[in-house]
Amino acid sequence: MKVRGVLALMIALTVIASGASASGEVERKGGKISVACAPSDFSRLQFKTKPKHCIFLKRGGSGFSFEIVGTKSLKWKHWGRPHAHAKGVALFNMGSRPRVKVLLSEPKSICGHRVYSKVTFKFEGGKTSDEKLDTCPRYL
Repeated sequence: MKVRGVLALMIALTVIASGASASGEVERKGGKISVACAPSDFSRLQFKTKPKHCIFLKRGGSGFSFEIVGTKSLKWKHWGRPHAHAKGVALFNMGSRPRVKVLLSEPKSICGHRVYSKVTFKFEGGKTSDEKLDTCPRYL
C-alpha cells in the first residue's frame, strides 16, 4: 500500500516538474512575450516578436514625432525574459541615425497577449530615455 502511494507521488511530481520545465523553455525561447509596434503608415499597433524594425509609441501618444522612436536593424538578446535587450539604429526626423541600445521590460498581460510595457533607450553619446509603451493594438 505504501509503495503504491510513494509511486503515485513520484509520478505526480515528475509530471508537474516536466510541465514546469516545458513552459519555462517556451518562455526562454521567446514564444510568449511580444511588443506593440506601429507600422510605417501608423495605421494600427501590431504585436511583434523580436522585431527587426519597430516604431515604439509612447503610451497614450498620438503619433507626433516627439512621442515616437523609430528603430531598425534590431538584434535581440534574452527575448521572452523579464528584460529583452537589443542593439540597433534609431530613426529620427531631420536625418539623425544614432546607434541605440533598447531595453524592454515590465511584461504584462494586456488585450489577451503578454507584452512588454516599458522601454529604455540608450543612445550613443550617453543620452537615455524611459517611456511607458502603448500596449494594446488600436487605430492611430
